[in-house]
Amino acid sequence: MRKVYLFILITSLLLVFSCSMLVQGQTKFNDVTITAFCDAGHNARPFEWYADEFAKAGITVKLVTAPFGNVYEKLKSEFVAGTGAYDVIVLFPMYLGEFAGMGYLKPLDEYAEKYDPHLDDIAEGFLKLYDYYAGTLYTLPYDGDVLSLYFRKDLFNDTTEKSNFKKTYNKELVPPETWDEMLDVAKFFTRKSG
Repeated sequence: MRKVYLFILITSLLLVFSCSMLVQGQTKFNDVTITAFCDAGHNARPFEWYADEFAKAGITVKLVTAPFGNVYEKLKSEFVAGTGAYDVIVLFPMYLGEFAGMGYLKPLDEYAEKYDPHLDDIAEGFLKLYDYYAGTLYTLPYDGDVLSLYFRKDLFNDTTEKSNFKKTYNKELVPPETWDEMLDVAKFFTRKSG
């Protein structure tokens, strides 16, 4: 999994800087510092894991983070102010339409054509939904999780299941809204039969 993170990070970073470096005839970066923005926590870890790899390539990554709940406001403020503070950002797909539509993000199509980040290795639906806006590539995937929950209504509406759940957990059987509820439902439905 770390190799996947490394590939995506390096590809993203190199797409941003390789054009100007290659025009100058350089095959390795030389003391290039980039500023990357990411939400604090697990999404920032790959930047830490691969700091040495970036250094070997001649790139120093200065990482700026914000708590998840502040990411949108932080990015929007920087974009509106036009500071250019970040060279690379990790953004959530739900922001893509707004940020690309307002011209805050640089299209990556020409870089993808020139440097082939292996977009054909990414599930087409995932790529089109999360990385393209109005037919233009603006982002590269950073991870591949899609947070969705599907549940069987027939099981949640079954009177026997509802009764047994209530006896076991002293609460109603409803679709989970918290991780604790998710664990209870998962344990309940993966019990041994009988």
